Amino acid sequence: TAAADHLGVTQSALTHRLREAERRLDAPLFRRTGNRLFLTPAGERLYSTAVMVLDDLFRTEEDVSLLAKEQRTVVRLGQGTYSRFHWFPGFIEYLGDPELELDIVARAVREPLITLLEGLVDVVTVHGIPREQRRLRWLRLANDPLVAIMAPSHPMAERDFVTADDFVNERYITYSLEPEPGFEWTHLFRSARQRPRRLSVVGVPEAIIDLVRAGLGVSILSQWAVQPEIDDGTLVARPVGQSGLNLDWWAVVRADESSDAPAMRVAEAMVAWSRLREQGTAQLSFNQPVDQVHSNL
Repeated sequence: TAAADHLGVTQSALTHRLREAERRLDAPLFRRTGNRLFLTPAGERLYSTAVMVLDDLFRTEEDVSLLAKEQRTVVRLGQGTYSRFHWFPGFIEYLGDPELELDIVARAVREPLITLLEGLVDVVTVHGIPREQRRLRWLRLANDPLVAIMAPSHPMAERDFVTADDFVNERYITYSLEPEPGFEWTHLFRSARQRPRRLSVVGVPEAIIDLVRAGLGVSILSQWAVQPEIDDGTLVARPVGQSGLNLDWWAVVRADESSDAPAMRVAEAMVAWSRLREQGTAQLSFNQPVDQVHSNL
């Protein structure tokens, strides 16, 4: 009854639609217990897909509405691996372009390049070595170290740097067990005599940070992702190995974007902003002192 009221149809009409959906799919979508409905596994699968499709549809409608009104051009941003966007407000302020509307697409975290090629996002930030260069254009953002993170009270916080042996008897909280190029499973643990004996796979950076901050384990993440916690003293970061481990980060757009396309303007602004952050002058506006920005580069 509540669903029918929400959709603006009668209860009988909604019941008919549900039965028709089950008939077309030849699968039950609900199981009935008393006067309540519960999703079956098939219904859960259909529902999860519908949520994603509707989210994309609503975003597209908003984009089209803005384009039709000639108000702003929407540029959709995605970020690989890390679902942390503490840098986003500062970048918007730096960009300072009233003609551009920046939107974040969270789905790009898992498969940033695929979502870019499929047109679901316009710019993605990823780490590693450029690949798929025929269809994509790569703009280098920065080199960022991987760091071991721990609570301030953890014994490892007293070390100048950490090695693979330091993790053997620790609860190691990892983003993924898959050996991604450049990350700790390829550069630190692959050649080590022993690996961490206690592993917890937590595929959400925020959850990893919360667990480590609470003293429930240690982890290795890219430094920029945990910089706010390092700055406020709730986490301690130490280099991985005496020489450290570093990742190159890139802003990637589709190769067919023209040099003056909105996506390229945003990607180039991200590059310039990244350079200025390294120099400690990221408060500059990208649009106003363009000559100054390029001369610094």
